[in-house]
Amino acid sequence: MLWVRGTFCVTEEAVSAKMGKDRVADHLRHGVHYITGVDVSCLMHLEGILKRANSNVQVKHIAEILTATV
Repeated sequence: MLWVRGTFCVTEEAVSAKMGKDRVADHLRHGVHYITGVDVSCLMHLEGILKRANSNVQVKHIAEILTATV
């Protein structure tokens, strides 16, 4: 089956939700302050999970980090 980017959460909602919650839980267990990546839909999914949990962990696209001035 060919997956179109961004549709996984629609076509496999239960799997997507479980994966996202597991990934967030793993990051929180390790005490991170930021979660970063390159896939915007994935980052939005993780950010939504974090916001619903009232977490202070921030989600940043790798481009935001690479273009930030120090």
